[in-house]
Amino acid sequence: MTKKWNEEHIEAAEEVMNFARATGNEKFAEMIKDLFEIKEKPIFDTSSSVFLNLSEPLNIGCNVQGYKLEDGVRYPFYSVEGDIREFEKLHSTVKEMRVGNAETS
Repeated sequence: MTKKWNEEHIEAAEEVMNFARATGNEKFAEMIKDLFEIKEKPIFDTSSSVFLNLSEPLNIGCNVQGYKLEDGVRYPFYSVEGDIREFEKLHSTVKEMRVGNAETS
């Protein structure tokens, strides 16, 4: 098999690799990475994300659906899911934070 990949081939392979990882198929993702000699771009660190940190204890599911590449960094796209009560709790939490900030400023 020839290894004359153009940029479009590499981009498509990266999408397949990322999808494979997102669906738990790490071995397939590594095979794609090796075959296309992909140099992975760093993923934005979401460990300090206010939204994700507030959503977790409320059992709001946040799942990576893909990435947006900007300035050499991959920023994750999330889908969120939960019942309306969980989102109402999140809204109340954020509203309390805003009120608290306004009173202390």
